[in-house]
Amino acid sequence: MQFTPGTHVLLDLYAAQFLDDLDVVRRALLTAAHVVNATVLEHKFHVFDEGGGITGIVLLKESHISIHTWPETSFAAVDIFLCGGLSPDPAITVIEAAFQASHSEISKIRRGRNDQ
Repeated sequence: MQFTPGTHVLLDLYAAQFLDDLDVVRRALLTAAHVVNATVLEHKFHVFDEGGGITGIVLLKESHISIHTWPETSFAAVDIFLCGGLSPDPAITVIEAAFQASHSEISKIRRGRNDQ
């Protein structure tokens, strides 16, 4: 297997909507995986007590997309880690649109540089 570095995105969503709606959360992450042409291996989501938010992960052949939501503060933290030369940008667009956040903060980190 050839080593291909990846990009790890930390996406913080503020004043976001639908953070306690399992169908929206699941569809957003699976659609995000689809639009970047990632291979979904499995997915798991957990809904906390009434209004307590959702945590979920989509395990990819190319790494993962995960989310933790806090509906009580309208905040969500999303990780998108893709390797194999896939760009996370289309996934970011899908997730931002799904949750209709008033604004977001994006940090991109290049992982596994080959120059060492």
